[in-house]
Amino acid sequence: RVRWLYAYKAGNTDRLPSLRDNFAAIARRVNAVVYNSSMASGNKPQKVRFATTPECSLRNAAVAIKGDITNFGNIKSQLRAAGYDRYDRKYIVMVDAAGGCGIGDLYGSDTNSPTNRNNSGNMFAAIWRPCWNYAEPHELGHMLGAVQDTSPHSTAGHHCNDDNDVMCYDDGTARSTMTNPCTAAIKNWMYDCGFNDYYDRGAETPYVSTHWNIAENQYLTN
Repeated sequence: RVRWLYAYKAGNTDRLPSLRDNFAAIARRVNAVVYNSSMASGNKPQKVRFATTPECSLRNAAVAIKGDITNFGNIKSQLRAAGYDRYDRKYIVMVDAAGGCGIGDLYGSDTNSPTNRNNSGNMFAAIWRPCWNYAEPHELGHMLGAVQDTSPHSTAGHHCNDDNDVMCYDDGTARSTMTNPCTAAIKNWMYDCGFNDYYDRGAETPYVSTHWNIAENQYLTN
């Protein structure tokens, strides 16, 4: 399951009670990205396996972070020390502070196998407050295993250059010049606009059929 967490600076106010509805709405947007991409690529509905309460609400927890709350490594180490270190969980962490935009764990493994390390947990994505309701699908995509540098339209920096889609942007690496073959209207809701680099629920393209396809990640529904 994908576990939703809220991190705030130790000594500041825990605002989770007032943010639960907002986080639930953002989680629905993340689900919409997966669902709409699954229907466009194969007409096979797919969603995120979020951790939920017995009432099927998004499960949240607040964690106070000591020290540098802009440092991803510091956040991860304190969350693990607090017990958020399960290998059957990926963690989306909403960081209530100004900082970067977002960052997500990703293993450079393109093996087309259930044993691919990206198909397991104890992985984290942090989204700082300025990028709430924007960066979550992108950082989840990294935790699911996108974008591998061997993919046809990789930037060589774990993103793609055939914008528009959620995982594509000019990250300044070797092949990051954008080609923009896909319409801008899909930018905020589509994984892998060509279904040829990292996601495909349909008749798989040559690369995706032989390399890691995040549509097969166990943290998404079958």
